[in-house]
Amino acid sequence: MKKILLLTLSLGFVLSLHARGHHGKHFRKIDTNKDKKVSLEEFKTYFSKKFDRKDQNNDGYLTKEEKNTCHKKKNAKGKWAEKRQKYFSRMDSDKDGKISKEEWLNAKETKFKKKDKNNDGYLTKNEMKRRRGKKSS
Repeated sequence: MKKILLLTLSLGFVLSLHARGHHGKHFRKIDTNKDKKVSLEEFKTYFSKKFDRKDQNNDGYLTKEEKNTCHKKKNAKGKWAEKRQKYFSRMDSDKDGKISKEEWLNAKETKFKKKDKNNDGYLTKNEMKRRRGKKSS
């Protein structure tokens, strides 16, 4: 009986951690001052560092290959590859086939503003969770 209770409690704990999900962890990384909201400055600082990590040859630009390094499985085929290609093309505002840090950060700022539904200049955890066409509860 104790084993069943322990197993049930353990499973409940694991499920609650999973429910917090990727967005909670991501949010905590971006919210550097831990005020439970993300400013545009925090958002851009986070993505500036992410750009630097992805820019493997340190030339100040991301190629399609560099951009997709952390999305290998998703980009292998099908709709994910198509979505990634479209996103890359939108970010590449000067259409030179690569993304500069300025283009990258401009795209991230646009994303921030779209997610900031109440236009207060900050993203809450719920606003960060939002996906296109979906509303988080």
